[in-house]
Amino acid sequence: MALKVPVRQSGFKQLSLRLILIVPFVLQIAVAVGLTGYLAIRNGQKSVHTITSQLRSEISSHINQQILTYLEKPYLVNQMIAAGILFTFRFMG
Repeated sequence: MALKVPVRQSGFKQLSLRLILIVPFVLQIAVAVGLTGYLAIRNGQKSVHTITSQLRSEISSHINQQILTYLEKPYLVNQMIAAGILFTFRFMG
């Protein structure tokens, strides 16, 4: 009579070699693609923020210049009127 030795089958024998080789590569590719996408979006956001800050600064400078030009004209008109009045009093009066 032969002795029967119970053979334990572990869970690893049920996994195929193909699955063991493919899963790490697929995970590695997925992580690389995800990280690349994240970095691309992040750098895009930084670029947009930088450009909007520059544009905001240029627009503010342009608006400031326009306001100064607009407010300077009445001042110059008042100076010309005052000079005309002084001229009238000095030479006519």
